[in-house]
Amino acid sequence: MILGGNGTKQETMTIRRSDFVSQISISGKVVATKNAELGLDQSGRISGIYAKVGDIVKTGTVIATIENNTFRADISQKQATLEKEYAKLVSLQKGTRSERLSIYRQEYADTSVALVIAMRNAYLQTESAFLSKVDLIYQNGNTVNPTIDVNPQSDTEKRQVEQDRLLVTEKLKLWRLSLNELSSTASSSQIKSTRLIGNETMELAKNLIDRLIIITGNLSVNNSGTSQSDIDADRSAINSAGQQVSTATASEQNAYAAWNSAYNTLILEESGSTSEDIAAQVAQVRSAEADLVSAQAQLKKTMIVAPFDGIITKIDLKVGEISSPSASQISLMSMGVFEVESYIPEINIARVKINDPAVITLDAYGANVSFKASVLTIDPAETMKDGVSTYKTRLRFTDNDPRIKSGMTANIVVITEKKSSVIIIPQSIITTENDKKFVRVKKGNIINSVEITTGSSTGLGQVEITSGLNEGDMVVLPPLSETI
Repeated sequence: MILGGNGTKQETMTIRRSDFVSQISISGKVVATKNAELGLDQSGRISGIYAKVGDIVKTGTVIATIENNTFRADISQKQATLEKEYAKLVSLQKGTRSERLSIYRQEYADTSVALVIAMRNAYLQTESAFLSKVDLIYQNGNTVNPTIDVNPQSDTEKRQVEQDRLLVTEKLKLWRLSLNELSSTASSSQIKSTRLIGNETMELAKNLIDRLIIITGNLSVNNSGTSQSDIDADRSAINSAGQQVSTATASEQNAYAAWNSAYNTLILEESGSTSEDIAAQVAQVRSAEADLVSAQAQLKKTMIVAPFDGIITKIDLKVGEISSPSASQISLMSMGVFEVESYIPEINIARVKINDPAVITLDAYGANVSFKASVLTIDPAETMKDGVSTYKTRLRFTDNDPRIKSGMTANIVVITEKKSSVIIIPQSIITTENDKKFVRVKKGNIINSVEITTGSSTGLGQVEITSGLNEGDMVVLPPLSETI
């Protein structure tokens, strides 16, 4: 203590290095790390509840379901489709095995024989239809000069049906010659060439028979000069010929369809899979995968599943009742390390950083029981509290202590800065002149103003001195208001 020239009492403080601690005090509430309100995404009858309030469940645990047999069946179907498409892709990628190629070749050979037989039978049936039935109304039908015995509607029509009868004879001869050249090992081009002749012949035969059906249908006793029984016999013969040719044509076409399928399959398998075929099948597999994922997603909508490990705090469901979609029916709270939720005023938030350490006391246990924690998150946007801008901050307890429970009131001291062996003085002894800061330092009996620079400060009025003072300096404190 020294006595100033005006008689006022002055006190001094000797500078010593010490630890610097900046902290803020706030309050908050203990909350679970995670909280979830769970419900169903669609309505349905509750078929099962597999937990109760207080039960601890793991992530993915099914807590409750509605009736979902239809969805499960759909998944099974989609799974089977995916497996089928994938197997087809694998087959395309590997190519056809030799034993399967042998099967395809045998199928082609068998259908080739069947087609040749069907074409020969079609020839015989068509020839028979004309020789034994159509020619009942022709003279010299199977010659180069066929003449129709009944009266058509006009001379033009008469000449046409006589000319067509000659064409049928010529076509049948060509067809027979082509069939005679076919063997059991005939090539596909030979088979196709012979079939083309046969189709032209049967088409011509069918068209002629259709005209003859009309001609005989128009006959009468008066315009034909024959008896009704002869007219009926002619009609019956022509109709029967038409049915015979149609039956032969249908049989040949069925045999050709089987042959063509076997032929195309063999060509495809022998040529192997193209890149386009494989790409197309890859797309089929992906489509089947998407269908399966969609079906699985629909099934999930019929379940309430735990999204994290936790303890069930509410179940508002009963088996047999109809659930409402989007309603909160089950509450789940995470277990383990709890957090504290607090709102820090704007005036202090700039001093707080993520991972800052904190000491917390809980009202439930008193001020003598403390728990370690650290700052976990700070909201970037403000929250208005009683007209003051605050920032929601979450702190996480360092240890998992069974005494900590959700909902407890917490008193928090956040250590915003801590330094060792620094010079600290009260803010009140610093004066400012022309934006410079000074303190009064006594050396012997002389007191001088010394310029200083400052660093961090605390909320309690303590300031760090970074230059201007040294340990052992004697700083003069402001004069006391009372006189000695």
